[in-house]
Amino acid sequence: MTMRGGLAVFAIAFLLVTVPVCSGATSVPFSKLSPKFGSSTYTWGCGKVHQSRSPHFSNRTGVFLASGSATTPSCPAFLSNDSAVWNGEVNFTKLLSFKHHARHLITFAWNVSESASWSIHPFSSCTLNYSATESICLTNAFAILAMNAGLYDVTTGGPVLASKYFYNLNYSEVRNWSQYTCISGTCTVYSGNTSVGGLTGSFNRSFDVNLTIHATGRWARTSDQYRLTCFLLVAAQADAYAVNATPVGAGSATALVNLGQGGFEAKLISVSIT
Repeated sequence: MTMRGGLAVFAIAFLLVTVPVCSGATSVPFSKLSPKFGSSTYTWGCGKVHQSRSPHFSNRTGVFLASGSATTPSCPAFLSNDSAVWNGEVNFTKLLSFKHHARHLITFAWNVSESASWSIHPFSSCTLNYSATESICLTNAFAILAMNAGLYDVTTGGPVLASKYFYNLNYSEVRNWSQYTCISGTCTVYSGNTSVGGLTGSFNRSFDVNLTIHATGRWARTSDQYRLTCFLLVAAQADAYAVNATPVGAGSATALVNLGQGGFEAKLISVSIT
């Protein structure tokens, strides 16, 4: 589930097919990846989501498509509690074993063509409650793309060996806040008014992402079996709410991420193991 102000990603997919990796390069066919893909939403108050392209991955072409938006329109009935989140994702999991105890490079090579936009209309003003533990008026919009790959030792357990995390975060935010804390009888009020980014933003761009895992030592034993995973997540989030505060005017926000229409897509070029 997705909670207000943050995202929770659920990894899925289990493919019980063992791929033996010999010396040299091994290419994993897309037909063996057996992806799991889907979407999730969360709304509160007047928050709305719209899925313009349901998530889908093609084993034949390696193309992942998904697009959606989140909006918190001006809504007096729920003036201080509006949130919306849309997520689209694809997950892969494959079991593999190594024939040689050596250093292995595992790479998911992607080409991404993405379109995104986001905008906010902050509250006109905000009266904070400085005696409350937390008091806040918040308006924000997020357009997110996240990708990662990992290797887990199924035989012995232990930590996941991960690739470098790719995180493309674009957002705008206006926050009026205060915190009231007491330590050993001394009470302090912290407060501030912060703004991040402009009120609107957008982009259309293409780029390559290589998620590479450097497997060696305990992650390259010939006696163990490993679970290889990869995920791609796109998300749109919009919030306009107040907690222990009195906003003036109607805040609103909207965000859109597009990997599924007008030629925008994420394409898995190859999965190679050397």
